[in-house]
Amino acid sequence: MEYAITREIDLKASHKRHVIKNISNAIKTFLSNKDYGDGLQHFYIGCICIRPRPGYEDWFKVRRTRYYKKNYRRK
Repeated sequence: MEYAITREIDLKASHKRHVIKNISNAIKTFLSNKDYGDGLQHFYIGCICIRPRPGYEDWFKVRRTRYYKKNYRRK
């Protein structure tokens, strides 16, 4: 299974990068010997880290969760 945390980090929040990396490594270690069958081959988590300026809070609304199911054809 392929696993990753994607990151979008604001320059003012970049000092927290190591926290996300540590969490990613811990999850990767936990999932390294797991097998969830053919139905789950890729697992991605998107992480957006921003430090909004006062007055701009409405620019960064919480996004809804999105799930994608891809059908792969075997040859």
